[in-house]
This record gives sequence, structure tokens and C-alpha cells, in this order.
Amino acid sequence: MGTSDLLATAKRRAYVLRLRKAGATYREIAGAALEKFGADQLPETWDCRYAHKDVSRELDKLRTVIGEDADEIRQMELERLNDMLKALYASATRRNPDYGAIDRVLKIMRRRAELLGLDAPQRQEISGPEGGALTFHVVYEDEDTE
Repeated sequence: MGTSDLLATAKRRAYVLRLRKAGATYREIAGAALEKFGADQLPETWDCRYAHKDVSRELDKLRTVIGEDADEIRQMELERLNDMLKALYASATRRNPDYGAIDRVLKIMRRRAELLGLDAPQRQEISGPEGGALTFHVVYEDEDTE
């Protein structure tokens, strides 16, 4: 695949993703792309399934980029917390400690544990009114709701 083919694919995928974000169906996307690019500029088997594949690939690419960005931001936050911890640790651990520094160190440690997922999950119980049991009513699509 040449550079011009890669650029055409990238343009097409960006276009179909924009249409999907705007709420277009895959059938509408396939038709709109056919109008915009022409049959000779689209893959031979172009149809709504191919449009779906293009949208999926773009979303996968975005997830990867967002995941990498989140990892970089998390690492930067950890570096900041480490720097703050270094600045306060001596004051918090000396023979006559600064109790404000101890409090701040504990807050930093709590935030680091949250970022890294170090704490055991908190158990939560959900109950109905006044602590009683929850009741559910399941409605099926073909069920008459009257």
C-alpha cells in the first residue's frame, strides 16, 4: 500500500467516523462515502459492513492513543506526588515531627495508592428502602406494558 493509499484510507476513516459520531447509520455512512469519494476511490467490497470496519478501526486507534495519554499523565502525576513526598518526608519523620507534614504525607500516600490501585476494593451493599430488599421488575421488549 503506497503513501497515497494510506492517506486515502486515513481520510475515508476520519470521514466515516465523523458521520458515525453525528448519528449516521452504517448504511447511510456507506452511501455518503460513495458519494463523497466515488466508487473508484473506495475498496472494491465497499458496503455498510466495510464502513463499520472502518469506524471500528478508528475507534480502536483512538482507544490506543487515549490509553497511552492516560498512562503518560498518570506517570507525570506520580512524579509530582513523589517530589512533594520528598519535600515533606523529613519534616514528618524527624524526632519532633511537624504534624501538618504528617497529614500531608498521608494524603500524598493515599493519592498515590488511588492512582496505582493499591488499596483493596471497598465492599458495598445496596439495599432497598429502610435497609430492606431491592425489588426489580423486568420488562421485555415484546411484553405489553399496560
